[in-house]
Amino acid sequence: MSQPPRVVLDTNLVLSALVFAQGRLTVLRHAWQEARFVPLVSRATTAELIRVLAYPKFKLDADQQGELLADYLPWCETVRIPSPPPATPACRDVYDQPFLQLAVCSGRLPGQRRPGFAQHFRPDCLPHHQRRKLPEDPQPMTTHLPVE
Repeated sequence: MSQPPRVVLDTNLVLSALVFAQGRLTVLRHAWQEARFVPLVSRATTAELIRVLAYPKFKLDADQQGELLADYLPWCETVRIPSPPPATPACRDVYDQPFLQLAVCSGRLPGQRRPGFAQHFRPDCLPHHQRRKLPEDPQPMTTHLPVE
């Protein structure tokens, strides 16, 4: 039996899958809980998720935040980011750097060959010629890059 793909998810995707139970990204939550893929996290990406879940606009108390984290973190694989962190492609959003570092350290960056795996990234971090919409979502929040 083959291993499920290891995937880097942006905080906005995880947040939408967790907070909006009837939203279009709930399918992601079911997919990681059914082990159809393994979300990758680092200390920095986990800290960002914890910070964002505490935003007042979500009106989540500490117990609710903990429950949502419990619906995600047990299915994740933690990747250690070395110090100093690896070089990453330039990106307009400095807050995306931890995700790019995670992608580099886990071999999920375009050009890093890992047969059978797919990479997911925010479109604004990729050159235009590498962007492609996911077929099942007419307005995706991620870009799928086929493995070479």
